[in-house]
Amino acid sequence: PKLVGLEQNCKTFQSILVDPTQRNVGCSGMFNSGTNLVTQLLKNNCKVPERVALYGTDATKEAHGIRWQVPWGKHTNSKYREEHATKQASNVNK
Repeated sequence: PKLVGLEQNCKTFQSILVDPTQRNVGCSGMFNSGTNLVTQLLKNNCKVPERVALYGTDATKEAHGIRWQVPWGKHTNSKYREEHATKQASNVNK
């Protein structure tokens, strides 16, 4: 498959004024939609280099910026992202 638009989207994401040590990536979606597979693919193939430098190469994937779910919950609709947070992500900036 060919993914169109990554050149612009990646540059846009990287230019956002968020401290790279605070960046996180997570997956969300409906039940039985492949969220566990996507999460495993992210954890096996992605990292935030600035977080690796901060926490070290032996740290967890979560410490490297790859969350197993978004802060508002893996199966919670994104329209509630400002109103809801999981217990473990209550201090994560959304």
